[in-house]
Amino acid sequence: MQSECRSVVVDSDTGAITLKFRRMNRDGEPVTARILFHAGDHLGDFSSSSAMITCRHGNIRLSGDDKISWDILGKKSTETLNRDRTAHDVMFDLFGRRLVGGLVPVPEIADLIKAHEIHQAVIKSRELQTEVIVDHSLSRPSQDVARSES
Repeated sequence: MQSECRSVVVDSDTGAITLKFRRMNRDGEPVTARILFHAGDHLGDFSSSSAMITCRHGNIRLSGDDKISWDILGKKSTETLNRDRTAHDVMFDLFGRRLVGGLVPVPEIADLIKAHEIHQAVIKSRELQTEVIVDHSLSRPSQDVARSES
């Protein structure tokens, strides 16, 4: 899994979280994602949180629980993710996207487990003030399960 997060570093001075992935960039270095939270943010209260993710070609800012803005190669845009659509409208939208060939990712329990593993590594990195290798032992099937399915 090249896109799997392999380690986490928390900068205790700035609060920045750096995720390093298994996939390598052109320079042979791990692909990284750096997430910045504002100093007063409480990570559990997403309605007042703001985070910025810096990528190779720009950055993305998540503000509160319904606003996303981005600046990619100088092109700026903002979108508000309204909650005014019914579940029925969302299902029609997803169906339409699949109909025209767009892939709509479907979360699985493994995604939740991986997020939990990364969260645990963030906590440990913050406590130890060092880089922490992400333990993916929970999200990978055990050898016994893998053998019994084959």
